[in-house]
Amino acid sequence: MPKPRVRHWIYFFGAVAVLLNAKQPVCALRPCDWIVPFLLLFVILLPLELYFLISRSYRIKAYLDQGDPQKFLEETRKELAAVPGGTWKDFYKLNSTAGLYYLGRFEEALKVLDEVRPRKLHKQYTALYFNNKLANLLGAGRMQEAERLVEEQAEVFRPNRHNQRFYFALQANLGALKYHQGELEVARHMLEESLAAHRLPLASAVSHYYLGCIARDQGREDDAAVHFARARELGERTFVAARLA
Repeated sequence: MPKPRVRHWIYFFGAVAVLLNAKQPVCALRPCDWIVPFLLLFVILLPLELYFLISRSYRIKAYLDQGDPQKFLEETRKELAAVPGGTWKDFYKLNSTAGLYYLGRFEEALKVLDEVRPRKLHKQYTALYFNNKLANLLGAGRMQEAERLVEEQAEVFRPNRHNQRFYFALQANLGALKYHQGELEVARHMLEESLAAHRLPLASAVSHYYLGCIARDQGREDDAAVHFARARELGERTFVAARLA
């Protein structure tokens, strides 16, 4: 049962006040006398609730923008405990797997993703679901499963109007997969394209990490050093820094 927030108590006492200010005793009110005030409250409060939900999701996402996946995960889990079941629950579970990924807790993230119903999400978030799953499979070293996921969900990983918002994140993870498959130049192109568009420092850190690995494998030590240094700087509180320690 979600815990009531302060504003929920305000809503409750507001409804009580409406009834107490009726022109006759509450016990004497007919059903039709209850409907109008509660409909008015509903019309006023529903947009407020939606505003609070959306503003909180942006506030929580800001922790990722600031490079703090631990705080992001903590705040997301607080919201997860507060929201009712259904799609909102799936949405916050999905969000939590981004924090787990950057913290290097790949297997834990994959278990959470198993609890999410991707087809119940909006189509653009279905793309995010499979993107997060691919990222965590790669992080966990489960390459065969990662390859199978991309084959089975080819439509999701192909550019289309539903995944535009997450296209460059998809490109970065596909580039990482290509690196593990030994297609270094293809991987390099995809990661550089993704890096040019990324605004999220943590995602850029991962791209720099893989570009550094590619440069190292190709014998371009100076380029590798530049990418690894940038990856450490941007991903100071992520698994990337631990791998480069």
